[in-house]
Amino acid sequence: MTYPLSVIIPCFNAEKHVPGFLSAIRPDIDIEYIFIDDGSTDNTYNLLSDRRVIKNPLNLGTHKSRFAGIKYATREYVMFQDIDDPFNYDSLDYLMEERKKYGHDTLLPVPKRITGTDIVWNMESYDNPFQYLISELNSLCGRVSIHNTPIHTFTAIAGFNLMNRSLFDAGIDRIDVCEDMFLFDTMIIYGLIKHVLPLNNIFAWYNQNSGTNISRNMEKRVKNIPIALAQIWYFLHRNGFLEEDAGDRLNALVNRVYKENADKFMKNLLEAHGKL
Repeated sequence: MTYPLSVIIPCFNAEKHVPGFLSAIRPDIDIEYIFIDDGSTDNTYNLLSDRRVIKNPLNLGTHKSRFAGIKYATREYVMFQDIDDPFNYDSLDYLMEERKKYGHDTLLPVPKRITGTDIVWNMESYDNPFQYLISELNSLCGRVSIHNTPIHTFTAIAGFNLMNRSLFDAGIDRIDVCEDMFLFDTMIIYGLIKHVLPLNNIFAWYNQNSGTNISRNMEKRVKNIPIALAQIWYFLHRNGFLEEDAGDRLNALVNRVYKENADKFMKNLLEAHGKL
């Protein structure tokens, strides 16, 4: 079975995960796989040598690696995948059929089950994308994963270009966490995505204890998440969607969640906001 799908897979020092990922690839399913070796110092590149692989000369981070890979995609849709997260190939028919029902301005994020637990990441539908952005301010994090969901290739490229411009304007060369959040928010703010309609099926599992997950690193969270929130705040404030006490509520939430790191978090948010 052939699918109009390119799968973008960044890898960094992932030699222990590559054999399992490659062995799980089904020969009866025709998908374009594009691997990006993000400056690995182990045997990752050699293990991928018979695949289509782009080699970054240095470790550039996930968002730059995805952007590098997406420029080589030749199929109608792209999907981002982590090398260490199992994917349910049996669900591809349903996933792609649902994708065809909606326009390119609709995102169909998929729930993910955390391996070894009963926890499922899910989301609500948002016909009004501004409601979604407000929900991110109220939770201090992205509420949608764009992993494992097909996005039209040109929509994704446009989103990355706009995201990179925003990061450049803010003087940010690299983000190591919340790259999904920043990309998705950018696509909403610039009108590339107008509807969020999550699918009610499990297509992927999140390997929380794989050793490659850095999203729990406090230093990187305090540095990167405020950049994404600053972009949301700037947009919502400019368009009159924020209530008068929004700033006080945000500050109280940051203090409750980040505690001793709250001052640094807010400092980074204000600095990023001033550059947008």
